[in-house]
Amino acid sequence: MHGNREVTETEPGLFRRTEISGDGYRVFSLTSLVSRPEYTVHLAKMVYSGDERSKAYPTMYR
Repeated sequence: MHGNREVTETEPGLFRRTEISGDGYRVFSLTSLVSRPEYTVHLAKMVYSGDERSKAYPTMYR
């Protein structure tokens, strides 16, 4: 995935949270580091339309 900004938070041995944002969308991913191989626990993509980017709750993309 590509975007304008990527933020990653890691708790060693537990999880990795990654948020990628671009023009009109934001992707959130939660990856478990507890077991091998690593696997994605949750992945969500939200798309913004118009000037909704300033609102707290964006529209979910499916």
